[in-house]
Amino acid sequence: MRRTDLLAAFESVKTLKIATESAVWDVSGWDDASWSSDDDLYDRLLAAIRAGDRSPNKHNSVTNQPGDALTAETAIKNDLILVTDDIVLANATRFCGGTAISVSEFAST
Repeated sequence: MRRTDLLAAFESVKTLKIATESAVWDVSGWDDASWSSDDDLYDRLLAAIRAGDRSPNKHNSVTNQPGDALTAETAIKNDLILVTDDIVLANATRFCGGTAISVSEFAST
């Protein structure tokens, strides 16, 4: 039942493809990214993610650090809520001024 409810919640959300706010070689798609700005948000997110991955208390490992930093940056700059169960990514997003919630928090709304 939980899986069905969660899928229904995701399907009820209107989807919109948004270009990432920065571009990273070998990560970004040519038509799926914007030119990077000079505000260093991407770099701060990437540093926070990398620091979190080295933490002995981490619960989830981030396997795609540049891609995750792009996702978080795009959520922050577009005033979106990032839904993730990746604790390192959620903490980095919040640290840099964004909003992140877990999948269970999303499902309960």
